[in-house]
Amino acid sequence: MLERGAFDDVTVAMMVHPFPVDITDPRGSSNAVARFEVAFTGRASHAAAAPEGGLNAADAAVVAQVAVGLLRQQLRDGYRVAGIVRLGGERTNIIPERSVLEYEVRTPTGEELTDLRERVLNCFRGAALATGTTMEMRPIQPDYLDLRQDAALMAAYARNLRATGREVPEPGPVPQGTGGSTDMGNVTHALPAVHPGLGVLGARGMPHTRQFAEEAASPAGDDALLDGALAMAWTGLDLASDAKWRARCVSARQR
Repeated sequence: MLERGAFDDVTVAMMVHPFPVDITDPRGSSNAVARFEVAFTGRASHAAAAPEGGLNAADAAVVAQVAVGLLRQQLRDGYRVAGIVRLGGERTNIIPERSVLEYEVRTPTGEELTDLRERVLNCFRGAALATGTTMEMRPIQPDYLDLRQDAALMAAYARNLRATGREVPEPGPVPQGTGGSTDMGNVTHALPAVHPGLGVLGARGMPHTRQFAEEAASPAGDDALLDGALAMAWTGLDLASDAKWRARCVSARQR
């Protein structure tokens, strides 16, 4: 949507993400993330009758994962590498001629993504060299950048969220990264925006777990939905009625 111009005439953007508690600290951010697919292509052969005739693409996947595992020891705090093997062969008696892995790398800022991705891809290139296979990489999605929250917009949202009757905590020490990532980060790099956490009050699970999914599908989740919608709507009204604030946002958008 951002690349196709959907935000070209937008002054600010807001969205909320369900969470066990309300989070309105403008210093809060997210990790940048790059996701990609790597495919190894080798040569099939009968695993018992002619193993020497094969080039094992599944072995390349194993070598790559071992290399990535060793690389992790040298990574900075806050860097993350995760992946899965989507295809590793079809029959035990056939040396796999193709393997496919999906991987992601995360860094605190978008500027750090390129270096980490290249270091991880070198693990895959080395695996191809070691096994005599070929390697192809393709991005699965655009790079998602870190969140850059607009302080004034977040302050207005927090004030309006309190007006719904919620006891929204004041910002404390500088928050650590959430570990999560979002395409909303790209939007916050283009125009003033916020992406606070909206508390499903009473929830004990963390987002993206079965427990939290059950807790969100509850009356507390319905209450959170209404409170978050009201707070964002009231924040939009505050901005619409303040010409100087609107001008500042437009100026920030144009930069």
